[in-house]
Amino acid sequence: MTLVGDLKALRGKDALFSIGGFLATMAPGFLTVFYFRPDLIASYDAFKLVLLSLSLTVPVLAVNIVLGAMWLGGDKEVLMPFVAALGFSSLAFFASLAVVILAGLEWRAYVGLICAGELTMLLFVRRRANTRKAQIKNGDS
Repeated sequence: MTLVGDLKALRGKDALFSIGGFLATMAPGFLTVFYFRPDLIASYDAFKLVLLSLSLTVPVLAVNIVLGAMWLGGDKEVLMPFVAALGFSSLAFFASLAVVILAGLEWRAYVGLICAGELTMLLFVRRRANTRKAQIKNGDS
């Protein structure tokens, strides 16, 4: 098949999943490199830029997969924690990058903002999990 034929054969769910995956992994990693080290964009080839972008974002995505599983609390759909992780990662990276760009902060502040965002999401997810447990214990739905 050709590229156009492959794109036409995609279902809506697959296309959204692909776009979400790109927005949670490649885009924030590339924007991070572009903002903090623009010289690397010109000197690296595309494969190295992809690897660098993924190496910046995949560790956070892995943590967010665990947070997504905690958030959903035993959802039967296997991909749902990954979908939640894509949203959490996009939120963490893009919000932190926006603050850094608007405030003119440095790399350490960017990493600190991502860590603070992840800790905030962890606290929020834990609170929701505890609330859900209490509701189940009390017989509420």
